Amino acid sequence: MSDSEILDMKNRMGTLEDDFYTIHLADDELSPCRDLDSPELISTLRQKDKQLTLAAQLGKALLEENQALKEEKDRLQEGFMERIEELQQENHELRLKYEAQEVAWDDRVYELEKDAQELQEEVTKMRGKLREADKDKTKTVQDLAEKNQRLSEQLNKRPCGIRGNLFKNISSRKIGEQFSEVFCSRKQVLRRSNI
Repeated sequence: MSDSEILDMKNRMGTLEDDFYTIHLADDELSPCRDLDSPELISTLRQKDKQLTLAAQLGKALLEENQALKEEKDRLQEGFMERIEELQQENHELRLKYEAQEVAWDDRVYELEKDAQELQEEVTKMRGKLREADKDKTKTVQDLAEKNQRLSEQLNKRPCGIRGNLFKNISSRKIGEQFSEVFCSRKQVLRRSNI
């Protein structure tokens, strides 16, 4: 049965329903001696039979439509439930991944903080060592300056002794070098003259 036929039946049912429930029989129709084979009664019964058949068809069509709608609703509801279950599963998996990633990040942050703390301690130690080295350097420079001062004072006290020896050493070296140069140049001159 098509949708237009169902609508047409519904419209007719509205008027037929009113007629079906409002049967008005005259007093003579209710009399026991009425004629059961009368054409009016047969016509009325046929009309009521048609109305009942039409009402049954309309009821059947409505039940079929209702059943189809119920099946569609059940199918959609089942699809929605499956989709909800899938989304809940995805949500659970994402939550697990997030928690695992969060633990990994926390571990990484802990490691970086530990490394930073160790580096800070190492920097502090290096600064301490650098201060110690600066102190040692300053002390060494002071010690050397004091030694130089003492040596200068000693040199000034004995000018002839140490200075004289230094000058003798320097002079004798210069004289030795000059002698070597002269000796070498004579050898060269002699060789040239022999040639």
